[in-house]
Amino acid sequence: MKFPPLPTNEKERLEALYAYDILDTPAEKEYDDIARLASIICQTPITLITLIDKDRQWFKARVGVENTETPRDYAFCSHAILQNTLMQVPNALQDDRFHDNPYVSNGMQVRFYAGMPLTTSEGYNLGTLCVIDKVPRQLTEEQQFALQVLAKQVTEKIEMRLKNKKLDFQKELLQKQLDFQKRVFSLIAHDVRSPLISMHGIVHLFTDELISFEEAKSSALKIQKDIQNILNILDYILAWGKLQQSNNKINPRVETFNLKEYLLPIFESETHRAEQKGVKFSYSIQNTSSNIQSDPFLLGSIIRNLLNNAIKFTPAGGKVFCEISQESQNLKIIVKDTGIGMSEEIQQNFWTGAGIVSRKGTNNEQGSGTALQLLRTFIYLLGGKIYLENVS
Repeated sequence: MKFPPLPTNEKERLEALYAYDILDTPAEKEYDDIARLASIICQTPITLITLIDKDRQWFKARVGVENTETPRDYAFCSHAILQNTLMQVPNALQDDRFHDNPYVSNGMQVRFYAGMPLTTSEGYNLGTLCVIDKVPRQLTEEQQFALQVLAKQVTEKIEMRLKNKKLDFQKELLQKQLDFQKRVFSLIAHDVRSPLISMHGIVHLFTDELISFEEAKSSALKIQKDIQNILNILDYILAWGKLQQSNNKINPRVETFNLKEYLLPIFESETHRAEQKGVKFSYSIQNTSSNIQSDPFLLGSIIRNLLNNAIKFTPAGGKVFCEISQESQNLKIIVKDTGIGMSEEIQQNFWTGAGIVSRKGTNNEQGSGTALQLLRTFIYLLGGKIYLENVS
């Protein structure tokens, strides 16, 4: 018996086979019907739709046998996939490749074999549609033609399986994006509308001169806070829109810039925000070189989102601390606060990206729920890692 050599493109052939995700799948009527039809046309007791795996021959459909697979070394089909045309063995006892094959000398008593390779559009022979008999014979020209046509139908069904799988994945991905957009726009509509309604009411009091100077001063501070909330939400919308347009595949625009000079305006802005709420904000910049290479937009969004989230969920009298240091080529950002922390639901959604949870801050600040989603995405885009910890 001659063991079949491996195809010259064996590595790529196996990769193509595995991509179809068809091995060890349950029986399917369409394949069974083709096998049965081939058996009737070729008048053979045994018909198989075979797929040649690394060490085995697996049957997607079978007529006349009970086994679902055999060792690859003994498979006639392992020889058939070495060519792109129909392979016929009129009498296995007279063929040097098969005369002492266990399936010829024992067991099935195979004498006749005809196998047509299942050749994909990329040129990979995944297996065969084969017919087998226990007596020597040959196929007629009509039977050969029929076997070739049926093998092509099998291949088309296998390829359609992959196309449908890709379509299902794209459909699922699109539905997730649509659901995400729906949640985002719903939350944004609420979060932007609420402060605008509040400001509209205050402006009405101004124009009608219905409030005192002290009340006007207090109302102006309220308007200032509402405007800041809207600006934050708009920042998130712009960042989220940028991600959606690029299908979450933004290529960071790396620039060289002075880290301390870059951070100070951010910290000054966050200090002012914290003071307005009665929160003490402090920071430390340690072990950093004067210049770093990163995407300033993404890095700034990460730091602002971290600090904004910490301040928003820390009550008056609380503390927020930010420490930035450099470890080798990596930037380490630590934000600690004495706020209310994150629920299990919010943490779970953060890690999985499963959904958006909107909640108000400790001073009733509005939140769209998109900030944490963007934060997670931006950190991964820069090749970073993030850790969350709730401490009692």
